[in-house]
Amino acid sequence: FLTPLLELMIMVPATFLVIGPIMDQFGKLLASGYTGLVGINPIIAGGVIGLLWPMAVIFGLHWGFFPIVMNNIATLGKDTLFVITGPNNMAQAGATLGVFLKTKDKKLKELSGSAAFSAVLAGITEPAIYGFLLPEKTPFVFSCIGGAVGGAIMGTVAVKQYVIGGLGIFSVVNFISPKGNATGMTVSLIAGAVSLVVGFVLTMIFYKTNDQQVENKEVTKLE
Repeated sequence: FLTPLLELMIMVPATFLVIGPIMDQFGKLLASGYTGLVGINPIIAGGVIGLLWPMAVIFGLHWGFFPIVMNNIATLGKDTLFVITGPNNMAQAGATLGVFLKTKDKKLKELSGSAAFSAVLAGITEPAIYGFLLPEKTPFVFSCIGGAVGGAIMGTVAVKQYVIGGLGIFSVVNFISPKGNATGMTVSLIAGAVSLVVGFVLTMIFYKTNDQQVENKEVTKLE
């Protein structure tokens, strides 16, 4: 009876007074590092942030990007920080889809399928990250690699975001310029597709389900 109350009494003040401000500052440092790296090489910048973005989400560092993005759009009319999130969502969806196809666990198959669907349509990747990618370990690494490839593609063409709008597959409209130039949208679709394929293919090739791990151990013992 007292456990939920104690958790709230401890964690709510700690989150607002300690954890939140610290993570926010780390997020702003990460965003500033990205901005500086873009000035040196946008391809590397997109690849690095694409690789690190899922880890930033896990620790809540991605929230430090929001004030910078909103300020850039308000003052400059465009931004390049959030252009890597779309391909990242697709990479995580691809890796989760790989888990869905390879696992023989009915419950895991059912939940991973819906998590992949959520990542593609709504850009909500937390179910995929916490439910499957992190617990299964290697698929999380493969999703990061897919996100890095997609981020590098976005950086290559210097895609810009003009509004804070839809998420998931619908985020592609955020890259249409006020003058109607849809190049950014086209590139984002290509980058998202490539990221999804990379995450999916790597998972299908290298991911070992629990059943396969048990079988490999049994074969090793027999040998």
